[in-house]
This record gives sequence, structure tokens and C-alpha cells, in this order.
Amino acid sequence: MVTPKGPKVLEYNVRFGDPEAQVILPLLEGDWGEVFKSVARGELMDLNWRPLYCSCVVLAAEGYPQTPVRGAIIEGQIKYQTPSSYFLHAGTALSANDEWITQGGRVLNAIGIGSTLKESVDLAYSQASKVSWVGMQLRKDIGARA
Repeated sequence: MVTPKGPKVLEYNVRFGDPEAQVILPLLEGDWGEVFKSVARGELMDLNWRPLYCSCVVLAAEGYPQTPVRGAIIEGQIKYQTPSSYFLHAGTALSANDEWITQGGRVLNAIGIGSTLKESVDLAYSQASKVSWVGMQLRKDIGARA
């Protein structure tokens, strides 16, 4: 969070399913598989980072976080992607009717990658606008202070 004395870290998650990790992973210049292979061998390789920004907007189910509604049909372009924006599935399922439905609290993460923070935020929100469902929740303040 940003305080009058600058940014402060309250919590930092690095599980691959967390938005905090999902904005770091795309910025590696290289192959994460090679990084993990190196770590498994007890070696540390040099990591090179792309000089870009990455933002994530979480699209959540109605009732999240206490009691997320499952089974809402996801409308729109769930497969939409560009080289600079895409969805990561977090709480989705494919129904018996071949429709994408909500299946958890954090349903989709809209990712945007840009040459500036503003561009990455704009791309993430543009990506988020490609889908909707009844009761969909998303924060509208991501990146607003930057």
C-alpha cells in the first residue's frame, strides 16, 4: 500500500495462482522451465527482466470472498488475447453444455503488459471488459494512484 512515507509491503504472495506472482512471471526474459530446472539442481542462474510493466485485474464472483456464487455463465470473449493482454483462469469450469462458468471466488485475472504502468493498467482493464457474468465484481482503482 502507498502511505505518506512511500510504499509499504503488508503481505507478499508468490504462489503462481496469486495476482502478485502473475504480474512478475511474464516479465522474465527467458524460460521459467529452465529457471526451475536450475533451482532443482541446486544452481542459481542469472535472471534477466524485460523492461516492461505488468498489471492484473481480478474478476471475482458474486459473493466473493465470503460465499462466491458458482455456476454463473461467463459471457463474452473469454479466449480473447493479444501479445500484451490475456486472461488467466483461476475459478472457472467448462459446463456440460460447453459454456464457461464461475467455479470459485477469483474467477479470471485480466493481465496487461505495457511499456508504462498506465499502459499496462489500461490493457488489463480493456482485457477485463471482454467478459461479464451476473454479479461479476472487479476493483476499479487498480493503478489509479500511479
